Amino acid sequence: MRTPRRLALSAATAWLGAVLAVAVAAEPPGKDRQPPRPPMVAGELLVRLRSDFPECAHCLVASGRGLTTTTGTRILDQVRLKHGITQMEPVFGGVHAGARRQAAQRRFGAKAGGGGAAATNLSQIYLVRVDPKADVLKVAADFRRDPNVVSAEPNYLYSIKSTGDLSPEVNLAPRRKAAKQSTVSEEASPA
Repeated sequence: MRTPRRLALSAATAWLGAVLAVAVAAEPPGKDRQPPRPPMVAGELLVRLRSDFPECAHCLVASGRGLTTTTGTRILDQVRLKHGITQMEPVFGGVHAGARRQAAQRRFGAKAGGGGAAATNLSQIYLVRVDPKADVLKVAADFRRDPNVVSAEPNYLYSIKSTGDLSPEVNLAPRRKAAKQSTVSEEASPA
């Protein structure tokens, strides 16, 4: 026969065991474990150079001149040669688009180029392709060693989980309908 004290002790032991089992199963990521990364395009990374980078990296690489003469450091050319990079494609039109924007600003005023000085300069972002089997994270780390590189990261694939209808007309339609019904019910109800 079990006494109330024994029952309480066995219940407490079972509860403690369940808590420990849950705690072990829900172990937070430690230094050894990192959260999962989003999927990425194999062999592609995005590299952003300083906004005051003097020339178009695409043109320098395509012409075979390399980047050392412009940057004063050999790091970008060493990374390019180490990983077999033969082209750097501008994502948003490159420096040439920036030059066109500046010419439009000079000709038509500050607002002509898309927001004036406060606008973000996207002309120095390049899509870089390497061997699809290469470790893109290591290639990005190699690029980041150069002081002319603002950022370098794999070309991550992101997806939208929900695409709910965001148009104002659709979002306001139920409110309008509800407001119209309340107005009709107020008019119909005897005072």
